[in-house]
Amino acid sequence: MSPNNNADDLQKANKYDRHEAWNDHCKPLLDELVKNCHLYQIPFFATACVANDASGSEYISDAVGPVAEDLYLKDDKISRHLAVSRGYDVRPPRDEVIVEMDEVLFD
Repeated sequence: MSPNNNADDLQKANKYDRHEAWNDHCKPLLDELVKNCHLYQIPFFATACVANDASGSEYISDAVGPVAEDLYLKDDKISRHLAVSRGYDVRPPRDEVIVEMDEVLFD
């Protein structure tokens, strides 16, 4: 989707519900992937958007995390992906700084 879409386009264009397709075709494959990744200690992360409308998007996620497999990853992107998928805001908090220019320039 183009980043230039306006709000009216978003409400018209992207409404869908793929729960049935997910449950019938994709979930069995993901379940098999989870089982094999646990078996062979392969960390992974997967997410799919199964429904979308003007009120929001619904995601289904699954993972085999490195901690669950007692693995240390030098660059652990999987744990960061998991944190974001669970609502962690990755933007650092910022303090508001107010500068009175009269005080800076004329003191």
